[in-house]
Amino acid sequence: MSFEVPVEITGFGPTFCPNLNGQCNLSFSTADIIAAACIAGHPEDGPPLDSRIIAWRCAAIRLALDLAPATLLTPRRLLHPKAWSNLDPSEKGAINNLLGNTVCKLLCQSLLDAPRMWFLDVYRHKFNILLPPGKRPDFFARTNAGEWLALEAKARSNRLPAKGLASAKDQATALQVVCGAATVGHVVCWTRCSQGAVVARMHDPPTGDGLHLDVDQKDLVRRYYAPVQAIMEASERQMQKEGVNLFHFPAGDFSIALHPQVEAALKSDNPGQLLDMPVRGGRRRGVPLFTMHDILDVRGLVAQLASRTNPIFRSIWQRLPERAKLVVEQPEAEEVLASTLAEGLNQVIKGASIYHPDCFANVILSAETRKMLRPPAHPGETIELNRLLLEDAFPKLVARSHEFAAIGDLTPGPDGIIVVPGTSWRRE
Repeated sequence: MSFEVPVEITGFGPTFCPNLNGQCNLSFSTADIIAAACIAGHPEDGPPLDSRIIAWRCAAIRLALDLAPATLLTPRRLLHPKAWSNLDPSEKGAINNLLGNTVCKLLCQSLLDAPRMWFLDVYRHKFNILLPPGKRPDFFARTNAGEWLALEAKARSNRLPAKGLASAKDQATALQVVCGAATVGHVVCWTRCSQGAVVARMHDPPTGDGLHLDVDQKDLVRRYYAPVQAIMEASERQMQKEGVNLFHFPAGDFSIALHPQVEAALKSDNPGQLLDMPVRGGRRRGVPLFTMHDILDVRGLVAQLASRTNPIFRSIWQRLPERAKLVVEQPEAEEVLASTLAEGLNQVIKGASIYHPDCFANVILSAETRKMLRPPAHPGETIELNRLLLEDAFPKLVARSHEFAAIGDLTPGPDGIIVVPGTSWRRE
């Protein structure tokens, strides 16, 4: 079950995600929401995280979000339930804080191509200068292209006042360097309620001087997955499915697992390798050709290509071989469709670059795509660039080659965390 969050994006300059500015609607599954709630915002740097805290976080998210049936609302939106009005202001404040962190994590991985996010305060002993709480950002993150981001999360039941927004901008810009590299984005993410539904806004303010942080990648990886390991340790193994150990967490009514590649990295002497580890058979190195399994929504892709309603669809259509055009116009069985579309898209990406600024003006380009566009790709990298551009043009329809591959019917998130919601999360 998926839910839509309207997002307004402002202030992104020419050097970082300029194409993001504007408005869009993002779709998140209940599994996405649960995983983000378990991970986002863990300031504890003392004893191991208690699984009961995670259970509380999941319960709070359920209280904050009414998973509305599709028959009542189309598209599904994340709503505050009627019981929300019975909470006192301090209870609402605590839940809003968690909701803001969760939405920040979701936007970070969806819009900024950064699958992992860490709580900055855990590393305050490594700051080069002393800044009190409220003067530094909540989080920092690393994109798949290896760039560092600073993020400040805010959440309210109504609009963020001008003074609060100014303070959030100051906090976001305070972190300037991570591991010797300048942070490329300083993002304020605030979540609020509009007519009872959750909406979000992201802003990238200009920067000044600020914090420098040097952290060990081994420690980053261990801390990131610690909440998931705490859940697994507090749960009974439900089953082993396709080589994945799935653990049922009754207090949150979901099952959780780690992709075998993540488990192997965590057990190794150098878990930090996971941040640069190739997944799906290699992160866009070699020839990233499509297979039929990379076509995630065959009918959806056929509908968009057949519509030819925007410059990108028309451009791809012109480049498709005749066999692929034929099956789009006269759809066959899904397996035949998927196989033929994969072959057709491979012909497209093997050709000249499909990028044109006007065609992709309204497409959210991933950090990795943007990195390949500056400077322009060499001829040998054109296939790789075209694959990235198609993934950005058809999100949710074709697989991203840098993400963890599905294992049977288990679909990992971009960080390799697998969540299977229980029945209470699947209300239809």
